[in-house]
Amino acid sequence: MLQQLIRVNRFDQRIEQAVAKERSAPVRYEGLLNDKQVQWLREREQHCRLAKKNPGILNFKYDKGGVVEGFIESLMEPYLGKIVRHGGSFVSTSVPFHVHTDTGKTDEMGDQYFPYKNILIPLSASSESQQLSTIFFNQRNFGQASHFWRGERFEGQVPKYNFKVTDYQDLIGFTNEHFDQDDYEKYLTHLPYENLFGLSIDRIVEWSIGDVIVFDCSQLHASNNFSGSHTEKMSLTYFSSKEIQDELG
Repeated sequence: MLQQLIRVNRFDQRIEQAVAKERSAPVRYEGLLNDKQVQWLREREQHCRLAKKNPGILNFKYDKGGVVEGFIESLMEPYLGKIVRHGGSFVSTSVPFHVHTDTGKTDEMGDQYFPYKNILIPLSASSESQQLSTIFFNQRNFGQASHFWRGERFEGQVPKYNFKVTDYQDLIGFTNEHFDQDDYEKYLTHLPYENLFGLSIDRIVEWSIGDVIVFDCSQLHASNNFSGSHTEKMSLTYFSSKEIQDELG
């Protein structure tokens, strides 16, 4: 049976122009957090509310305007300037993440903001026996937050928040070619091979505690396949937006 083709849910053109203008490569700020700060963040997770529970995935929301949000904004202001948060949480997962983007939705952006940078703080680290990393793809989604679920495995599945996309033709950088087989076998076997059609790897960033990883909300990304070796992978995320007039005015 042919899968229903679902294209990207687009933002207003003004928002998409701002997203396109701010494209840049992922950056890892090595050792930006000291041990005391990392421990404080882990302790703060205990005070957060469980927002949703998918099989193998726990999300704990920290308060809007609270101490965790303020800490991240102060930490990253020298690098990103003034930002506001449209999403993010503490995450504990035993399930490798699928390909997705965290661009938020139209009602979260309004007519003033555009999705800017994701801030990812690893609270688990790679070891000699098992790599933990984020796979960044060359492709970009200038539209709203999406899971990229091409293939029979995802037939009938509906995400709880993100939009579902099965037709990738609107992605910036779509190759219309099969994904590299060697890269698939090495990093992404938790996904069906057909799920990655039209995609290609930009870079792979390994997780290390104390580092902060920053990348465009519009950049497609996924976890490497760590299933079967790590019982839990923990992180803190902050999905940022910026005022459009600051960038285009």
